[in-house]
Amino acid sequence: MGIRATMIGAVAALLLVGGCASMMANAPADVVVSEQVVRLPTSSARELELKVWGVEEPTAIVVFTAGGGGQPTNYDRMIRALAEEGFVVVAPVHSDALARGDLSGSGGPDSFAARIEDLAIARGYAKAAHAELPLVAMGHSFGSLMSSLTIGAATPAGPQTDPAVKALVAFSSPGMVQGLLTPATYRSLTAPVLMMTGDADVVQGFVTDWRSHRAMYDDSSVPGSALVVVRGADHNLIVEAADPQFEALVDLTATFIRAHALNDARARARPSRIELCGAVVEQR
Repeated sequence: MGIRATMIGAVAALLLVGGCASMMANAPADVVVSEQVVRLPTSSARELELKVWGVEEPTAIVVFTAGGGGQPTNYDRMIRALAEEGFVVVAPVHSDALARGDLSGSGGPDSFAARIEDLAIARGYAKAAHAELPLVAMGHSFGSLMSSLTIGAATPAGPQTDPAVKALVAFSSPGMVQGLLTPATYRSLTAPVLMMTGDADVVQGFVTDWRSHRAMYDDSSVPGSALVVVRGADHNLIVEAADPQFEALVDLTATFIRAHALNDARARARPSRIELCGAVVEQR
């Protein structure tokens, strides 16, 4: 599939980025991040716990969903960094997080159905609490797949698209899960995707070739989408990245959100020039 540059200026479709300089010089100083827990009923006897990171005068709201078996606190470093960038982050604690604490794999059919409901409840809360803010979906691994449903990914669960979601940030994926995903799954996406993965991003029992994570980008034709492949990075890049690589990932994520959720023209220009540590970047 061809790559079409849409950022300001003519850029190469493949950008090899060297060097690793700090990217956070322009981050807001002394941002106070608050945390709260909200408990809401589900359609069953199960109670859903939402963890909410907030800031004064936020500019967007992110609904984040963890990888299979994971929970929001596993990602506290990234979530707090995004809150410091001015975004409220709402993250449900899924039922599969109560059984085990790793960050990889999917949670099976019961978890799939429960997560669909959890994310609908989380988005409902986000809209009610911050009706004036644009909404962004974000996830890691299995959570990326679940988040992609909100922008049109086709699965046996049927349509789950939420027109309020302006963009998706996907930290890796669960790969092409047999019986759940097909080559057509991501062709129906309706909003830009930022997919971040690594050339060591394999998942035992699910992904043997890191290139499987490209599907969310390769199979979608939505302008503004981007793929970032970090050399040597594995499935837990979002958790384990060291500074200043971590700072570069936060900056890239925040810039993507501003570009596509806030329609910020300056932000739209930045990703084509970002100096991300040891990565190959493709973009439309």
